[in-house]
Amino acid sequence: MEEASQASGTEQAVDSTVQTDRPSNIPEKFWDSAAGQTNVNAMADAYSSLEKSFTQKTDDLRQEIETERFANRPETKDNYAMPEIEGIEFNSDDPLLTFWKDQAYNQGLDQSGFEAGIKAYHEAVVNVAPDYDAEIKKLGEDATTRIDAVKAWTESSLSDNTQKYLSQIATTAEGITAIEELMGLSSKSVNSVSDQPSAPSALTMEDLQGLMNTSGYWDNSGKRDMELVRKVEDGFKRLNG
Repeated sequence: MEEASQASGTEQAVDSTVQTDRPSNIPEKFWDSAAGQTNVNAMADAYSSLEKSFTQKTDDLRQEIETERFANRPETKDNYAMPEIEGIEFNSDDPLLTFWKDQAYNQGLDQSGFEAGIKAYHEAVVNVAPDYDAEIKKLGEDATTRIDAVKAWTESSLSDNTQKYLSQIATTAEGITAIEELMGLSSKSVNSVSDQPSAPSALTMEDLQGLMNTSGYWDNSGKRDMELVRKVEDGFKRLNG
């Protein structure tokens, strides 16, 4: 019995030693040596404090970045000044310009960043725009006359909305030719200039369109009738006068 009691006391002593030893992975401040166990409450409080501190620092950093990002932008989007680009006149009501102002302001762009976006867009448009001189050359020696005739026909025959879309087509030689075909389709065929007894002042729009559809008006092979061309031009002037 005495031996058994001594053995039990030894086991208790061993157990007590194990309980009071702090595990190597538990910091001392989280170890309750009296209880021989981890202080869970202290550990939880420390974690909560660390999380709060981290969140606060993250919010402060985010606010600092936002403040720095918007530091140089104008007070309002309408305070952006338009850059000076030769040959360009900006319309303040242009939807594309309004869109860019919104984007620039929301991104915190300063004046230079705003201008850089507009200039980059302008350069892209210029690079894809038709070469005016090259298109004029394609139309031949009578390019100016053909363009004026197309302009006169669209202005006198078509609605403003249709004119708007055709003006985009008329930036190339192919576009001018296509409109000339439309002019011919909308008129009655005139087979001979000599069969036109009316004086230029009496010519109707239908008459002028018919004349323009004849080879004497736009034949570029050297057979063009310049008297006919003048008759058409005078006719359009009188109709639009």
